[in-house]
Amino acid sequence: MAKIPSKNHLQKLFESGSIPNQHRPYLGYSELGKTCDRYLYYKLRWCFSETISRRVQRIFTRGDLEEPRIHAEFKRIGLEIINDQKEVIGAHKHILGHIDGEVKNLPDPSVEKDEVVLVEVKTMNNKRYNTYLNKGLKLSDPQYYSQINSYMGKLGHKKCLFIVHNKDNEERSYILYDFDKDEFDRIEKRAFDILYAEFLPKKIGEATWFECKFCSASPICHKGAEIEKNCRTCKFVSIAEEGNWECEHPIMPNVKLTHDHQRVGCGSWELDPMFEE
Repeated sequence: MAKIPSKNHLQKLFESGSIPNQHRPYLGYSELGKTCDRYLYYKLRWCFSETISRRVQRIFTRGDLEEPRIHAEFKRIGLEIINDQKEVIGAHKHILGHIDGEVKNLPDPSVEKDEVVLVEVKTMNNKRYNTYLNKGLKLSDPQYYSQINSYMGKLGHKKCLFIVHNKDNEERSYILYDFDKDEFDRIEKRAFDILYAEFLPKKIGEATWFECKFCSASPICHKGAEIEKNCRTCKFVSIAEEGNWECEHPIMPNVKLTHDHQRVGCGSWELDPMFEE
């Protein structure tokens, strides 16, 4: 009998290496439902970098593969998803999102004639899918709940058709959710509170707290790791409208910073005292 190699070289070939997540210029509406304000503030200010494995990347992109199938299903019943990837803008363009689409004249008794309904598509494994069906979106996936209400509020929709695809057995759930204005208002306020925070937001727990243990910001939040040097962590930076950031250094005050400049910074960088605890 042939001996099984102790290492799978093909596995290593295909799966080796991590993938850097380049800093995005904005926070996504898909993130604003996260529990921790401090994490969101760190991410907005580019305090840390994230890398993901190739397996995790496949999980992130799995939903992209499902969307064309959903479009085909809509066409089969005489409907069309329109405006997929329409941009949603919030908090002076520092918060952005992109919808999965909209549909008009959805044949449901609760939908008015000519009403345009938001469409959002997610994929879940069987365990998460069943939890969602048993508990409902607000309790099972509050991050998604915040996201769809932000989109509905910004785009003026009364309803969202939330489609969930079970990756394990190909089941799908199609549920209409009504716009929750209280949730929309809460998330909008939170966006501005994080954007213009005067003090570093509080931690949600200690390093052993289950959310903190798996958080990408944990090294700087709990273990004293060095904060990255770039314009957004500098004491001289200021947030401006239209998604802009400006340098207020005495040598060159009120200079609008490009995204490339923000990533590189300059020799005059000094850590924003907000990060010094």
